[in-house]
Amino acid sequence: MRFGFLNHVVNPLVRAVLCSPLHRLLSGRLLLLTYVGHLSGETHRIPVAYRPLPDGKLEVRVGAPERKVWWRSLRSTASVELRLRGERVGATATAHTRGVEVRVEIERFSGDR
Repeated sequence: MRFGFLNHVVNPLVRAVLCSPLHRLLSGRLLLLTYVGHLSGETHRIPVAYRPLPDGKLEVRVGAPERKVWWRSLRSTASVELRLRGERVGATATAHTRGVEVRVEIERFSGDR
């Protein structure tokens, strides 16, 4: 039930804040990731925690990857859209696995900051 509550109650509220003028409340640590499901072809928008990397890329660590499926659409490099600090940003994302750990590396398109 915990993940159902997050997916159906908390995530819609976080999405709304990240797309609003109040985004600064959350956008220092959260971004909105929009991607296309590799099997369904449907567009999905999920809030995820990120951290900047020294090379200018962003990293998202996937908690409990065995229970989540969104990152599997990014196993091959995919075009994504970010809502990052209030701005829409084009990017590519690639999921990397090491043992049971999964991280997604995001590289913004040239010219996007």
